Amino acid sequence: MPSNSPFDDLKNLLSQLPDQDHSSVKILQDDMQALPIGGAGGRIRDLLLWLAGWQGKAKPSLAESHICLLASSYEGGMEAEGIKFYIDFASKGQSFVNQLCKTHGTGLRVLEMAVEIPHKAAASPEPVWTEAEVMAAVAFGMEASASGGDLLGLGELAFGSEPYAIAIICRLLGLESGQFAKEEGLRTAAGKAQQLLNGSSEEGPLELLRLWGGREMAASVGAILAARSRQLPVILDGWAPSVAALLLWKMDPSSIDHCQLGAPLNDAHAHAMGKIGLLPIVNMPHDCAMGVGAGFAINMLNDAVSILSLPLSR
Repeated sequence: MPSNSPFDDLKNLLSQLPDQDHSSVKILQDDMQALPIGGAGGRIRDLLLWLAGWQGKAKPSLAESHICLLASSYEGGMEAEGIKFYIDFASKGQSFVNQLCKTHGTGLRVLEMAVEIPHKAAASPEPVWTEAEVMAAVAFGMEASASGGDLLGLGELAFGSEPYAIAIICRLLGLESGQFAKEEGLRTAAGKAQQLLNGSSEEGPLELLRLWGGREMAASVGAILAARSRQLPVILDGWAPSVAALLLWKMDPSSIDHCQLGAPLNDAHAHAMGKIGLLPIVNMPHDCAMGVGAGFAINMLNDAVSILSLPLSR
């Protein structure tokens, strides 16, 4: 039967996601028992097993890692010229994340999403987004994983998204916007989020994305799903990838098993993501997104993978 709505296509895709390679996990588990690292392991061990399972390699590699930033704009947020400035800065290798990428040769690319046309999230009296338009943004985001490789760092360049991200997070997790208001620089955004929460009913995840989400949030949904189909582990960084992961988790908790949180934006963000089992690889709030958290996390994972080069003591 044909789909009743464009959102049904996404729901069908969720039901067809591949699982991790359990045999690779088992082989690496056995090998790690023979590594001369004593009782060390813990979180590092878990991350290495996670990489093995989703790469389908008993000895995971990060030789080809990439960070993709999804660039968008919001009405009332930063002007397009400002966002273009950041994009140009990154393209010239002059941004913070560029320096992090140099450490282990991580690739960096930016996908622009009509930056010149600010998105009107939560527009009234009628939302400006149709389901078909949301799904077009989801499909565009699938391009983020087109480079393939061993690992995808997913970030954003979308100033002005904070109120909408906070509102979606609070609605889906039952949190209070006041938790975010305590964070430096988020009081106004949290107040706007509360206004959205006060004026809404109990919408489902995809309807919330249509009403309150931005282009980069929908694109992040597509990026996460496409990466799963390619057996590509994902490091999340920033509001949009976090919101996308939460939306998918709400529909199917296993749909984000191939994802990890790079570093939290702040304590409230870390608390919210912890609610769905996403603990930061680098527990260092950085409050700037733009791929920085993914960059730090990928560098740490590269160092962790080097442990596997030690000779086995069997």
